[in-house]
Amino acid sequence: LFFFFSSRRRHTRYISVTGVQTCALPIYAEIAAMPMAMFQLRWCLSDEGTPVIARLRELNPDIVIIGVQSVLSVLLDWNGPGLRERFPMSGELYDLLIDRSVRTSLDEDVLMWDGALMINPMRGRSIDQVLLTRILNVISRWVTVYPDNIDGIMHDYTSARPWAWPDGDATNVGFIDLDRDGTAFDEDPEEIAAWPGWQYALAEQIQERFGEGFIQIANGRLALDDPAMARRVAGVVIQKFPRTVWDLPARQGLDSAIRTRQPGWLVPRRGQYWNFYWAATATLDGQTEFRRYASLLTGDFYETNTTISDEFRGADPDRVEFGAALGPLTITRNGENELYSRDFESATISIEFNALGNTTALGVSPPR
Repeated sequence: LFFFFSSRRRHTRYISVTGVQTCALPIYAEIAAMPMAMFQLRWCLSDEGTPVIARLRELNPDIVIIGVQSVLSVLLDWNGPGLRERFPMSGELYDLLIDRSVRTSLDEDVLMWDGALMINPMRGRSIDQVLLTRILNVISRWVTVYPDNIDGIMHDYTSARPWAWPDGDATNVGFIDLDRDGTAFDEDPEEIAAWPGWQYALAEQIQERFGEGFIQIANGRLALDDPAMARRVAGVVIQKFPRTVWDLPARQGLDSAIRTRQPGWLVPRRGQYWNFYWAATATLDGQTEFRRYASLLTGDFYETNTTISDEFRGADPDRVEFGAALGPLTITRNGENELYSRDFESATISIEFNALGNTTALGVSPPR
């Protein structure tokens, strides 16, 4: 899975690419025109990814490369035929993590996703710092081998509690018990603290290792709802924006993005925040226009296009340019509705919501 997107300064757009052999991507110029591209971390830190990334940096020396890495899971295909040779970093992580999966009270493995075992972050009654250090040592070693290949990591995904595929819990195969004391996760205060605590520690220690300019972005509800996680990263992924995977009213989805920019939440890196609005569907769920205008209100990235297999659809054909922003987003009452707006040099962008939080209008008007 690969993502490419651009900043608000040149119209905020985002392009996802799935199932593509990156060594044959016919879209260097399109990707390089955008200030950020996202690839699997194991691909970035490999011989296969290196010439592609080098070419992108040649075309655009300022491009930011982000590696996507799973959080608290080990993918079984990391040990797939031929993949260990192509992506040795994930092969090392597989060997380190395959025997560290979460087990239920009935001694069954727990999947976080189809084909991805959930990793146990606990040793005894607290987080497993030894395991965390060993994971970071593997990543650090491969960053040393390929020092020019990444500018940051996207953690996919963060969560306040274990989510077991496919139903969200593991009750059909016993209950999750991280410390093996016979008490279920939701009734064990130490497990409840250790699950997010390990994710806090991961983000903190990555920042310590790779420095102030290293960009961390987090997918998942922990980073979106918990300021303790958000202030350890520079951006959050909001899937299926604006309604999100929890089917929120559109205003609530936008408010979530706005909240992450408030004091005590995200920490900007390289002079900016790194949020992006991800449709997460090939059809973009009919919300492209909302994402387009919301991104102008907030300054965040957004998804406009999707590439499946080797079909690349190009840049946003309806992108808009209104010059520099003249001020921050403002929220005012318009009768029973609320109006979110922002002034630019040549226009005012606005989105209106009714009392239920649903969109009633969005668009462009002459500058105020």
